[in-house]
Amino acid sequence: MMAPSPSSRRCILGAFSLAFLLHPSPSAAQIDAGLLAKGRDREIATFYDASSNRTDVTLTLVLPGRGGSAPQSTMMFTAQFPGRTPGAGATQYFVRTHFMPRADPARRDPRTSLEGRDLTFELDPDTSSGIRLYFYAGNYGYAGFVPPGDEVSLAFFTLAPAELKALAIPHAITGRALGSEFALDQGQLGAIREFVQRTVR
Repeated sequence: MMAPSPSSRRCILGAFSLAFLLHPSPSAAQIDAGLLAKGRDREIATFYDASSNRTDVTLTLVLPGRGGSAPQSTMMFTAQFPGRTPGAGATQYFVRTHFMPRADPARRDPRTSLEGRDLTFELDPDTSSGIRLYFYAGNYGYAGFVPPGDEVSLAFFTLAPAELKALAIPHAITGRALGSEFALDQGQLGAIREFVQRTVR
């Protein structure tokens, strides 16, 4: 059999490269998807976009697992408002949840069950005055860095100002995000209170 000519080899290499770009390997997809989950626990950051005259204030929490289990997901609260100062009625609030890059996939997979796409906060769950806040995802999934037919487990939830204020009151908060249970520590509860003080009017 004759060896392929240099021009043929270039065509074959080009086709292989295109196929690789169109169908990235799972390992690369997992690494890129994990970039979405990066963030420092209890970090509050402010971003102002002059072109749209809009400010985003974010709070990132790395959710600790219950019973000493490793963190499974992150949670990012965002307050978005025109200008540089939040105003009553002009600020939108939402929270994003995302699996950690090293999360245990054997525990849950929201792609197989709509019940795994909810977000639950249990406020002071061990008291008679405890309250449950329950949210359904406004949108779900991100396909930017994954093979065709797959998706990154990423969910957005809209919050009302009163709901956000309620999260700043309790002495304990547990819950469930993307099918994984969590229990916030006291430092994270303090970060939520600070975020509410900065953004809710």
